[in-house]
Amino acid sequence: MSQSADSKLKAVGGNSSVADASAGYLANSASEQLNSVQGGVVCPPGYKQTEVGVIPEDWLILTLEDMAISGGLVRGPFGGAIKKEHFVKSGFKVYEQRNAIYATLSLGEYYIDKNKFLELKRFSVQENDFIVSCSGTIGKIFQIPADAPEGVINQALLKITLKDSISLEYFIQYFKWDKFQEKII
Repeated sequence: MSQSADSKLKAVGGNSSVADASAGYLANSASEQLNSVQGGVVCPPGYKQTEVGVIPEDWLILTLEDMAISGGLVRGPFGGAIKKEHFVKSGFKVYEQRNAIYATLSLGEYYIDKNKFLELKRFSVQENDFIVSCSGTIGKIFQIPADAPEGVINQALLKITLKDSISLEYFIQYFKWDKFQEKII
């Protein structure tokens, strides 16, 4: 007999009243219901235990691939795709790691012409895309704002374009969370 079942039986016998036994049973049942999901972790009604912790029942656990649009995870072009001879004084911005690391548009002095931009269109950034540093300082993220100059990412960046159903605010906060950063570094 389980210990909780044994204690329920003891509550009914002895000097306890039926009311005491009923209250004890309800308290034990509520406690068991809260602890019911996995490993004794308390899960209030409407929540579930997952590999990432306790979350609302209607939330899903998604991979980065699940959250991105088709073709929405793009690592920067091979280093030889953008050479010094391709740079011009003005034109389309070449986003660098420093843009992600320092979360700013103002850094960077490299630009390419329209022909090179069209050739590298797959690596172009749009409003609400995220760029992530992937070399040296890994995992720094920056969301491309509406007023960002048209441009492409360089070889040290990852571009992430999320599905419309994904909360951009939640995504960036989760990505910046120290526990998540520990996992990707």
